[in-house]
Amino acid sequence: MRVTYRERAIGRRALIAGVAGTWLAGCASQKNLTEFATRLAPAPKGVALDPPPPAGVYWLRIAAARIPDRRPTGEPWNEADLPDPSAVLTVDGEVLLETPAVANTLAPAWTGSPGGNFALAGSSQLEIRLRDNDALTHKPIGEGRFRAPTIADLAKGSIRVTIGKVGAKGNVTIAVDEAHALIGLGFDYEIFDSKVVVSRVLAHSPAGRAGMKVEDEIISVGGVRFGKLRSREVRGAFNGIEKPVEVIVRHTGGTTENFQLGQGPCYPLFSEYGPVA
Repeated sequence: MRVTYRERAIGRRALIAGVAGTWLAGCASQKNLTEFATRLAPAPKGVALDPPPPAGVYWLRIAAARIPDRRPTGEPWNEADLPDPSAVLTVDGEVLLETPAVANTLAPAWTGSPGGNFALAGSSQLEIRLRDNDALTHKPIGEGRFRAPTIADLAKGSIRVTIGKVGAKGNVTIAVDEAHALIGLGFDYEIFDSKVVVSRVLAHSPAGRAGMKVEDEIISVGGVRFGKLRSREVRGAFNGIEKPVEVIVRHTGGTTENFQLGQGPCYPLFSEYGPVA
């Protein structure tokens, strides 16, 4: 569970007052948290983005598969009992994406499966595993390994990974692209005790590129000092930013920093944001 600036402040007060139980209860409940996300919108089609997608970040989605003609045991599939296949994509053993199961088919298509941006090193070992699902178990069908997308893969828009043994091969198609973009500022914030404190920063976003950090206190935006502004006025100040304006933040060490911040491309990683179309 991510502990927020507000919760930490409540915790300090509770410990000073000798009522640590109040702090623990506050940690267990998020109901009173005042946290907001700056807006993110789909990037316009056919427009060159500045900056372009970052190197080493790719968009991936498990698109479809052809199940091997035979079970892992070597027996052919029974037409009356075809598999209910799903797929799991991992990198260096960590799960990146999973699909739902598709019933009774040797040619599943996961048109509604999620896609997202992932940072992959050239040495990353990716693996796709096919499973036959029933109410209680996931029986393995086969697996295949591949590397991060190449320039040729990106031009083609897909990678086809061979699954299964000689004489009973299948495949999985992975849709691939450069990182997909959203447009925005790329950070979330909390409002507590008249302070506006950064609670999340997308690494590949205007905020991340400017150097904004989690727990920075935002002092002013575009010459407007926050002070005791109401939450709707703070949200209005952020929502009104389009072209770069001056932002002043106070870091956790007490130093202040000025930088320019405006709407621009955000390439949120799946681990930061979740699926991106």
